[in-house]
Amino acid sequence: DSIKVRLGASSSITLDASRILEGEHFSQIKMKLNKGRIFADAGKLAKKSSFAISTLQSIVNVRGTGFMVEETGSSNSVLVKDGSVAVTDLAGSDPNYVKEGEGASVDGNGKVEVKPLTGTEKEVLKEISSNIAELKAADRKRIREIVETNQRNIALIKEAYQAQKELMGKAVTEQKEHNAAALQEQKS
Repeated sequence: DSIKVRLGASSSITLDASRILEGEHFSQIKMKLNKGRIFADAGKLAKKSSFAISTLQSIVNVRGTGFMVEETGSSNSVLVKDGSVAVTDLAGSDPNYVKEGEGASVDGNGKVEVKPLTGTEKEVLKEISSNIAELKAADRKRIREIVETNQRNIALIKEAYQAQKELMGKAVTEQKEHNAAALQEQKS
């Protein structure tokens, strides 16, 4: 499963639950958007895997899609770039399916209204998803740099350890020789 998220400025999330069993190709992730905006790019999830974002008014369940959720405190909105999501109120009533090119607004009572995306909403989704793609490439480069730096540091640590070990061995040998000479001197 491949899930990438990006938080908007001044946003707050809580990770409610996370279970990942890589060998089983299984993950369950539940997070809460307390305020602000989150964009998620969830690739095709394994059969029993799940990814859900809850807000103050609703729960958004995902199977594999790119979407954004925004929480204002009195309502929230869901914009779907591709794929589809199921939006329910907090009680888990019948889901409203929001498909590619659609959005849903959820009022303070949990009432869900699905409608086509506006041009502005489409542009917001396009910009955020392209930023995630750029971050992926930049992240891979940065991770590669960190790994290479780590490998250099490990080599330096091993060299320093070996040099310290040799110095300690030499010091022990010198101390033994000194002790042996002092003992010999005491006997004579």
